[in-house]
Amino acid sequence: MPGRSTYRGEVDSKDARIRELREELYSARRALFHRLGESFQQIIDEMPRDVTYGETYDWFEEAMGQVLHLAESLSADERTDEDQSIDRARCPLCGGSASDYYNPNNGFACPEGLRRHLLGENNTNQCEVSKQVLAHARYLNEPPILGAWRPNKGG
Repeated sequence: MPGRSTYRGEVDSKDARIRELREELYSARRALFHRLGESFQQIIDEMPRDVTYGETYDWFEEAMGQVLHLAESLSADERTDEDQSIDRARCPLCGGSASDYYNPNNGFACPEGLRRHLLGENNTNQCEVSKQVLAHARYLNEPPILGAWRPNKGG
């Protein structure tokens, strides 16, 4: 039946396109992580495989705790706020700062504000890079889809 083979061809081409997009997303994430430097790469290289959804998030929280230690406090010269008693640091992953109209480049209160940013807690804007770290870890640990492209265990 001609209609049936056409439909199967459409499904096959859609499956092939999905596989292609998964490969591209995987490669883009790995390139992003690589650009963040050796210290961050060491954290990412510890990403677990074959673990539960909850264990993946536990690893993510621990990894973001390690990222917190990579943050460098801003010097008094770099800050424009009046309250210099609180340490502040820009996000070591995205370079972002808290949303402050008057002091837009003052980083985050450190460590708590930065931790919230990295984890996306307490109604904060989550770091776009940390979102990708968690998404990548979940992707590596999701049950395989029949015929879906999967990276080798090393990636």
